[in-house]
Amino acid sequence: MSKASNRKDPGWNYASLLDPNNTNSVKCNFCVKVHKGGITRRKQHLVGGFRSFKPCPKCPEYVRIEIREYLAKKKQLKEQMDAIPHFDDIAEEQEQWKTQQRDIPHGKRPSNVSLGDSFGPAIEALGRFGPGIKPPSYHEVRVTYLKKELEHTRVILKEHDEIKAKYGCSLMADGWTDTRQRRLINFLVNSPKGSKFIESMDGTSYAHTGEKIFELLDKYVQLIGEKDVIQVVTDSASTNVFSLIIVRSKYPHLYWPPCAAHCIDLMFEDIFKLSNLKKTYERGVMINGYIYNRPPLLDIMRDFTKNREMVRPAKTRFATAFLTLKRFHVQKENLRKMFTFERWTKSRYAREAQGKLVAGYILMPFFWNHILHIIKIAGPLVKVLRLVDGERKPPMGYIYEAMDRAKEAIAASFSNIEEKYKDVFALIDARWNVQLHRPLHATSYYLNPEFYYSNPNVEQDEEVMQGLYACIWRVVSTTELQDKIIDELPKYKKAGLFGMPFAIRHRTTKAPGSLTLDSDEENATVFEDDDLTWGDVARAAGVDEEAYSLRSQSTKEPRGTSKASSSKASKKASSSKSTGRHLNLIDEEEEEEEENFDDSEAEYRSDEHGDDGNENEEDYLVESDDQI
Repeated sequence: MSKASNRKDPGWNYASLLDPNNTNSVKCNFCVKVHKGGITRRKQHLVGGFRSFKPCPKCPEYVRIEIREYLAKKKQLKEQMDAIPHFDDIAEEQEQWKTQQRDIPHGKRPSNVSLGDSFGPAIEALGRFGPGIKPPSYHEVRVTYLKKELEHTRVILKEHDEIKAKYGCSLMADGWTDTRQRRLINFLVNSPKGSKFIESMDGTSYAHTGEKIFELLDKYVQLIGEKDVIQVVTDSASTNVFSLIIVRSKYPHLYWPPCAAHCIDLMFEDIFKLSNLKKTYERGVMINGYIYNRPPLLDIMRDFTKNREMVRPAKTRFATAFLTLKRFHVQKENLRKMFTFERWTKSRYAREAQGKLVAGYILMPFFWNHILHIIKIAGPLVKVLRLVDGERKPPMGYIYEAMDRAKEAIAASFSNIEEKYKDVFALIDARWNVQLHRPLHATSYYLNPEFYYSNPNVEQDEEVMQGLYACIWRVVSTTELQDKIIDELPKYKKAGLFGMPFAIRHRTTKAPGSLTLDSDEENATVFEDDDLTWGDVARAAGVDEEAYSLRSQSTKEPRGTSKASSSKASKKASSSKSTGRHLNLIDEEEEEEEENFDDSEAEYRSDEHGDDGNENEEDYLVESDDQI
């Protein structure tokens, strides 16, 4: 046995053995106390902070620091060693994975079982249990577990029904076509709890007449409960529009907000029908198809664009076309170089009639001017489309403002010269006023804290207030409850729980429903053994006090200056320079390659003979436009 003085552990510098042959009894050199447990316990005695031993009262501070640093370094080294897998551990892990990989095919289970939400947690649960877990029997899997899962599902459905009865729900009809060309319709119920699937049926025989669609919708309204259904959501097909007119005649309280994504896509379709934009749209489609249908030419394009593709899939057909034209604009210089370099001029495609036509379009200045024109118009609408089709937050409370801001952005991109965008605004307003805009949008705008508390003139906006009162009158059947809701509005104006600091911070980042407490939470006690409620905390913080606006009353024009909420955007845009209002929409899914098109506005040059610039186009074409 070596002597204590020869040991490498620094603890032996401040301790000694009573018996050289017994390393279990160690004496402290400072307080002369003897403890059992060896040098490890003695170091804990010197450092202090351990329950097993009292700290040494006479240990110098520099000794404590030395021993503490040694213990920390030793612990870190141990963690690093534990993190290195041993060969035995690796072999054991590989054997476990071999067992699992054999289990799936031998059990005749599909490979996509690993994509299920429950697969990962199940594997982790088995790992936490450790070896020795007993696998379930055939009867347990087929009967016992199935019954338990069924009961669990019933509990979830019951929670959905409770939320549906409390807040109401939306009946959603989602139509699609399978590989056998059958028109299938999925019926779902959506509430704050989420979406619940009801039934999928073959609607081939129903899809041709509005009366048949009405029969289906009426059936499911009765199945869910007439008093619980607030709105019916479908696409804007003509048969659905006709059927919902019948539904509203039978159920006056129901709302039908059409599919916003479909309506915005119809706006794109109308815009692309404008004469100068239609020609550019058709040329872009033709150029894109010509390149992508010829692999050698596609390889040349990818070399010039550094493997950037021209096709950008989007939510809808016309949005895809716009994003493709936008990518054309981003790759403008590369595409123009491509059609002037030797690889193109010596290729067989350069001698084809259609190839000459494509090259003429690419090298034609007017083509790029019109693409930029389309970007200025369609860019803001694409951002609205992403908002309504996104899943980060419910879009209902944002559509009203988003459409206004989209029009303001369009007007600003043309320097608020109404002559340049009035035709586009007429098309947008036609779809907005007739199909998309509903009192629900105005009500959701009013009840969205992000917009309500930032606009001191919101209650002077005739259109918003009319939408709010129309919603209350239509959705609430009894006059007593209507009056109660009207009486609650002043509390909302005072901010109430929406005035809590955390609610103010998250007005622009969270859905409105998550910013405050419901009545049950407000009356809940803070501590189990006390009668202090969260509502008391809110009132003590001053959230029910009168709210005084410190913003300038001229920061925003009243929204009720015209019939349509979106038709006044040009007037608001003209005053945006003085108010400093930011006109860009929040893009929920920013593209990897985003350009500031305001900076590229100088590229757009109107021809002296008019904005279209079509009079001299033939000088840049080899063949006639009729070949498109």
